[in-house]
Amino acid sequence: NPDGSMDHHLLPEDDDEEEEEEEPREDLESGVSGYAQRPPQPWESQVAWHISAPILYDMYLDIELAWPALSVTWLPEEQGAPSRLAYGLHTDGSDPHEVIVVEMDFELLSELPAHPWDRWSIPTIGEAVGFGVRSRSLKETTGPIKPIARLPHPTEVNKLLACPTLPSLLATKAATGEVHLFDYRSDRFSPGGGYSVGGGSSSSSAPAAADATLAPQDAGEVDGFALSWGTGRSSNLLATGGNDGRLCVWDAIAAFSGGGRSNSLIHDKKKAHTEVCAVGFGRLGKVQTSLASVGSDGRLRLWDIRAGAARKASLDVRISANEMLAVDWSFHQEDLVATSGKAGVVQVWDLRSPKQPITELVGHSDEVVAVKWAAFQDGILATASSDHTLLLWNLDSEGPTGGESLDIPDNASKELIFTHSGHSQAVSDFSWCCGEELILSSVSEDCKLHIFQPSGSLLGGDEDSEEEVVPGGSLDPLGPCPPPAKRSRAE
Repeated sequence: NPDGSMDHHLLPEDDDEEEEEEEPREDLESGVSGYAQRPPQPWESQVAWHISAPILYDMYLDIELAWPALSVTWLPEEQGAPSRLAYGLHTDGSDPHEVIVVEMDFELLSELPAHPWDRWSIPTIGEAVGFGVRSRSLKETTGPIKPIARLPHPTEVNKLLACPTLPSLLATKAATGEVHLFDYRSDRFSPGGGYSVGGGSSSSSAPAAADATLAPQDAGEVDGFALSWGTGRSSNLLATGGNDGRLCVWDAIAAFSGGGRSNSLIHDKKKAHTEVCAVGFGRLGKVQTSLASVGSDGRLRLWDIRAGAARKASLDVRISANEMLAVDWSFHQEDLVATSGKAGVVQVWDLRSPKQPITELVGHSDEVVAVKWAAFQDGILATASSDHTLLLWNLDSEGPTGGESLDIPDNASKELIFTHSGHSQAVSDFSWCCGEELILSSVSEDCKLHIFQPSGSLLGGDEDSEEEVVPGGSLDPLGPCPPPAKRSRAE
C-alpha cells in the first residue's frame, strides 16, 4: 500500500490445522538433500516491485481507468502550457468509446520523502497511486492530472496520434477502417460543453461528430491499426493501413480545413501487404518523403510518396517468417529503422544495406507490439510487449550500470538498460513525452495508465542536480512524438 502497509488478502492464508514439517527429499538432479522449493507466487513479484519502485523511478503514476485504453500519445508541447496526453478507450458498449485528453497538473519533486507513495482520486478518471510529484492544484486530493476534453468515438479507438504541427488536431483509427480528425479544443468537447459522458448532449441526443472523416470511397468496413503523421516537408500528410492490405496517404490538413468527408486521398496502394500492420514516415532529409510499412507477410517495404500508387515499393525485403507489428524511423540517423513483431525480437536496420539487421535486441518473452525511438538522444529506443513489460534500450550500452531493473533476463541483449514491469497484463501502447527527457506513458489491458520517469542515473544524469522542482511540460518542444504501432486489441 502507499503508506507502506501490506494488504492481508494478498498473503497466503494460514491453514487452520498446523502443517506437518516438510520432510527432506533427495534432489533428483544434483543429489543434494534438501527441501522442495515452492514456485514463486504472482503477488510476491508485485510486492517486490512496489517496494523497489522508489529506487528505480524518479516519478511514477499508476492510474486506474474505467475501461482499457488501446492507444496513448503525448501531445506536442506548446509554449507556456502544461504537458498533455490523450488516450483512447475500448468499452463493451455500455459506456461510449472515447478519446480523453488530460493535462499534467503536477511538479516533479527533486527528492522523495521517507514514505514516498501517495494516493489520489481523479474526478471522472479513476483512482491513482504514485510518488515523485506534487500537485499544482490548490486541492491536493484532485490528483496530478486533470481531464480537459472528452471526444466521443464511434468504435473502440484502435490508434491515436497528435498532429506534429497542429497540437490541437488528433487523428484516430476506428475499427471500421475510417480515420477521424478532431480538434480537441472545440467547446463541444470540453468539460461542461455540449458532449457529456455517456454520449448525451445538452442540446441533442447525438454525440458530437468528428471535424473530418477519411475513408476511400470504395472501401468497406475493415479493421486496422496502422497510422502515422508525416514530418517536415510531409507534415500535412497522414498514412493509414488496414487488414485488407490497403495503404493510403491523405492530405489530412486539407481535409481538416475543408471539414466533413474529404477526397484528399493522394496515394492509394490496394495490395501493399497481405495485411498492413504498421506504417511510419521518415523523419530526416530525403527520407521525409519515404514511407515504411510492415505487414503480416513479414515484409518491410519503402514507398516514395511522390511517385504515386502506380510505382512499386522502392525497397521490398522479407525480414521475418512471422507477422511484423511495428516500425519506426530514427530521429537522428535518416537510414536507421527499427521493427518488431510476433517473434518477440526487435531488429534495427540500416536501409542502405538491408540484407541483415545491424543488431537484434532480445529481452521480451512475447510479441513486441510497439517500438519507438527517443527524440532526445541518439540510439535510445523503447519497446512494449504482450509479456506485460516495456523495455528501454541503448544501442551504445554495455549493459545496465546501476541496477536500474530487477527484471532484466539473463539472456537479454547488452543494450537493454531498463525494464518497466509495473503492468500486470499485456501492454497495448506507449508514448515518449515530447517535452521532458525520459518520461513515458503506457497503457495496458488491465485498465491502467502509467506515467513514469526512470531513475536519472539511467542515462548518466546528475542525481544531485540543484534544481528543486521541474514543472511537468515546461520545456520547449522536441518535435513530434513517435507514432504508435500496431498491437493486439483487448478482447
